[in-house]
Amino acid sequence: MIPIVIALLIKIIRGRDLLDNAIFKNRFGTLLDGLSEKGFFGIYWNIVIMLRWTLTVVIIVALRDYYAIQIILLMMISLAVQMVLLHYKPFDGAVDNVLSLCNEILIMIYLYLLIGITDINVDYELRNLIGWCLLGVVLFSFAANFLKMIALFGIKYFRLLQ
Repeated sequence: MIPIVIALLIKIIRGRDLLDNAIFKNRFGTLLDGLSEKGFFGIYWNIVIMLRWTLTVVIIVALRDYYAIQIILLMMISLAVQMVLLHYKPFDGAVDNVLSLCNEILIMIYLYLLIGITDINVDYELRNLIGWCLLGVVLFSFAANFLKMIALFGIKYFRLLQ
């Protein structure tokens, strides 16, 4: 399987010139919408995210009996994505880069809080409080992303009116 992946990566990297092609942009332009076309991570950000989701699913399923290892590996993946976001800035807009970084930080906070509701913590009241904090982190993340969507929709709507 590894030789197939390497061959596909070589083919993808060689086909980078197609990104400037008008036919390619007409057919597949929405896949790169909002992403920076300057660096490797901007062009292949969607593939990086799909690999991350795949790794996450494998970790959750294969290590279902080892919750401590699950949390540590998921933290390492989140930290790697944070480093890529900080260094390579895969999005065109600064707001998108900052919001993605904030989402990753919230994922890290969520994972840290998950440690508190494992079997390590025997205090039921504290586990209940940590559960409420987890819910707060999820709702805060949802609210931040929803407000960004509403703001972008409002900006586009007002531009159409003018």
